[in-house]
Amino acid sequence: MVEDGDQPTTADFQALDVPISAKIAAKRKFEQERRDRILNAKQRTIGIEVDKLEEAVVARKEREAKAKAEELHLENEMLSVDRQLKMLEVERKRMHEQATKDVVDFNKTYMDKADRREYYLSDPNALKTERLPTEDEIGVSSCMRYTGEDPNRRERIKAQQAQQNEWLDQQVYAKRVTEKLEKDADMVFAQSQAEILALRGQLEEEHSRIKNQVSRLSLDYNEQKRKEQEEERENLIPPCPRNKYGKPLEERIRDYREASFIATDPFINETTSQFNPNGTLRRDAFRGFDKQVYHEAAEMQKQQEAYKHVIEAEEKEINKAIDQSAEECRRALVLLEKKRLKDYTELVEHEMKQNVPGDLQSLKEKNKPARGAISDEFFKGYGQSMR
Repeated sequence: MVEDGDQPTTADFQALDVPISAKIAAKRKFEQERRDRILNAKQRTIGIEVDKLEEAVVARKEREAKAKAEELHLENEMLSVDRQLKMLEVERKRMHEQATKDVVDFNKTYMDKADRREYYLSDPNALKTERLPTEDEIGVSSCMRYTGEDPNRRERIKAQQAQQNEWLDQQVYAKRVTEKLEKDADMVFAQSQAEILALRGQLEEEHSRIKNQVSRLSLDYNEQKRKEQEEERENLIPPCPRNKYGKPLEERIRDYREASFIATDPFINETTSQFNPNGTLRRDAFRGFDKQVYHEAAEMQKQQEAYKHVIEAEEKEINKAIDQSAEECRRALVLLEKKRLKDYTELVEHEMKQNVPGDLQSLKEKNKPARGAISDEFFKGYGQSMR
């Protein structure tokens, strides 16, 4: 409650009637703003309300932003509508083209001018397409037939031409099949020959390798024997210093003495008499080597003979394998040739059976031209009497 001497407050006014309190509060607010404006030196001096101007600027910017957003939204809506209209236009054009195409196809298929009922009245090719009446269509008094005339000549010629063309096609097909079979047989034969040549080359290479190996073993054996003989000779003869000419001096002296002895020996030169002065046979002549030398020579010959037999046996096995493979290849080639000749003979017999002509009745039935039968339905469009 308001006491005496106190100023009323806002709460006191609010406690009163609501419309009256609202008016009083608005009036107080207006007075307060006016007081602040009057007491502001800048506004009082210039005479412009800055708050109002700022509010006007903010309101103008808000209006411009709102207008710009509305314009952007309107443009987006217009672009969306334009895109939809373009899509609809494309779909309309496609449907129109499809419908036009369907109409053209329908007209070409079902609306041909030649299919009309009255087309024969204005047909420009009527004389070209005109045909002669058939045997059944010609009457007794038509005067369109002569004695001895063949009415079926054209059909017979066409049937014979068709038969001849079919026969030629069969001959061409048979010739192509025969050429293909011969070509395949030649290819198989060439492939077998290539395989035989490859196998022969492998066998020859193997034979050469074994031969080279045997030769190498022989050379190694001979080289080993030579080295052994040289070692035995070096062990028997003491080494001598060699001069610049290659042979040692002592060895040259021994060679000279040996050559002089051989040249002057009457026994070696067969100049000595083999009989004594009393006529008996001389006993100090050479009677041959010892038995040990002959035994060693015989043993060496046996070893050489055994080695020769081993080499011959290996070469015989190799030649036997080569001959066996060659015989197998020959048999395979003979079987292939027999099979090729059999297939060719069967093919020729089959083609000859296919080309055997039938009897006269079957040929007539085959060459008879196809005609439609004239029944009672044909005469429905004609009158029933002479009038």
